[in-house]
Amino acid sequence: MDASQVTSIPKISFIGYSKSGKTASIEAIIKFLSVKKIRCMAFKHIHRDDFSIDIPGKNTWKYSQAGARIVCSKSKNESAFILNWDVSTNTLIKIVEAISQSEDASNPKSIVLLFEGFRDLDEKKILCVQSSKEIPEQLDPQVVAVAGAVSSTPSEVESIETNYNLPVINFLTNPEKIMRIYDL
Repeated sequence: MDASQVTSIPKISFIGYSKSGKTASIEAIIKFLSVKKIRCMAFKHIHRDDFSIDIPGKNTWKYSQAGARIVCSKSKNESAFILNWDVSTNTLIKIVEAISQSEDASNPKSIVLLFEGFRDLDEKKILCVQSSKEIPEQLDPQVVAVAGAVSSTPSEVESIETNYNLPVINFLTNPEKIMRIYDL
């Protein structure tokens, strides 16, 4: 399938500071959607400049060190691409959408892309916070709900829903609410 022919796949983006509940929320949603036979593709933004998924000394690392621009590895249970340059988020999305839809082009809603930590993504966002005090500095017009650690404190939930007019969702106990927010 040509990447230009890719149909839009639902994108669910989570933003928030470290330890706010992003990963736990995403895990709960992945488990819930997987039961519904919706395949989840997860993207994680890593904020460390020196991070590498590769392991020094392994063959894939040696190929990269020798100058390979792309290194692919394949085993019985896993396939991986290492792109040895900074690829734009939109390019990564197009690549994953094309791969995902090549498996089931007839139903793009059977696939969901989940993003953790991509603040510049031009999509609806769910803001995960530990307390309502973290909201003002992170709020942007694309935030459609609040989640994370704050969702288990009733007084905070009421305050956020009143002051920010945003639903507060505990995805650990109510992962099905993602279906309404994103029309899945």
